[in-house]
Amino acid sequence: MVRNRRGLSPVVSVLLLILIAVAAAVIIYAWFSGAASKNPTNVPQLYERISIDAVKVNSTGTYVFIRNIGSVSATIESAYLINATTNSVICSASSGQTIGPGSSLVIALTSCNSTNLPPGTYVAKVVTKSGVETTYTFTYAK
Repeated sequence: MVRNRRGLSPVVSVLLLILIAVAAAVIIYAWFSGAASKNPTNVPQLYERISIDAVKVNSTGTYVFIRNIGSVSATIESAYLINATTNSVICSASSGQTIGPGSSLVIALTSCNSTNLPPGTYVAKVVTKSGVETTYTFTYAK
């Protein structure tokens, strides 16, 4: 028994293929334009880079020597002195000072001085206002 079946006409099938191709192009364009708009190079904290060059402990306090090695100014939020063995904060200081590219800055932690700081291993940590941080591990011996 032979039935008389007919498929889609060539015009309808071409229109369906064009519709599918256009829909796919729109979806791909939307995906790529969304990914391109989230370009991480537009985030300023990626350019913000600081380093701790040295830490000095004497009878008047602990001094953290900071240098901006990034391409934008950085505002120093705070500095910490952490006991590396117990991972506890020994002392801290809020700064709020801005350091330009290539410039240096000294932050004083006056509550940590050579008379009340026992010998041991410590970590100096500096954090900027945008969340960039750097650390410097050192051993202090009287």
